[in-house]
Amino acid sequence: MKTVNKFAKALVYVLIMIITLIESYLIALLGTSIIASLTCAVWSFIAPLPAYISKYFGILLLQGTLPVSMGVMVYIIFHVRKQSKRLPEQKK
Repeated sequence: MKTVNKFAKALVYVLIMIITLIESYLIALLGTSIIASLTCAVWSFIAPLPAYISKYFGILLLQGTLPVSMGVMVYIIFHVRKQSKRLPEQKK
């Protein structure tokens, strides 16, 4: 019975991490798309955008969001861990 409980607990942790990864990617995509759009808008007023950026803007945006989403995910995990350690102290 212990192995089934450990497996179920590990499966739940993996599912939570996958959900956290997806949500952090969406949050980072929102922020990165705003910044990238504003940057390209200002850049296009100053000088013409390079053809590569104009052609592959969406792909560059999706790829550029990956490092930001990892940072957001790490922040979420540490923030939740800090909050979960604080909860037992509040019950006393």
